[in-house]
Amino acid sequence: EVLWSKHFAPPEAAQLERYATTLEQVAKHANAGTWGCFVHTQANHGVVHVQLYERWFDGKQLHCEELAQRVFDTEEVGATAAAAEFVSELNAWAAMRNEQREREDNERRRLELEQAVVQQVEAELSRERDRSAHRLARILQDAADR
Repeated sequence: EVLWSKHFAPPEAAQLERYATTLEQVAKHANAGTWGCFVHTQANHGVVHVQLYERWFDGKQLHCEELAQRVFDTEEVGATAAAAEFVSELNAWAAMRNEQREREDNERRRLELEQAVVQQVEAELSRERDRSAHRLARILQDAADR
């Protein structure tokens, strides 16, 4: 027995498919360690590229922003120490950004939960008021019928 059925129009189906694809990308990034704020390094032709990225999902689309970047030539004196220091600074920055985002997300969830509880209490109070009004109306009707 089917209690409820909905057929999705082609545009709705396409939106759902795009959303599912985006969620798959979010999961891949989370599993690969390229989620939130993170440091990416890449060596190519004697130079090392160090970049700080931040990737997040706003509920509609996936965002990725480069926050910092620097290139180190391995033949320069002190390049190894400078690169290591830069990576260390970026890792600290990334940790701070991730902690901040987590606090903000936790606060947003807490507020959403509080709002849901308030809405539920208000709905129950409204239903109780309606029940009381119906009882009073019945009492008044019974008294009028006597």
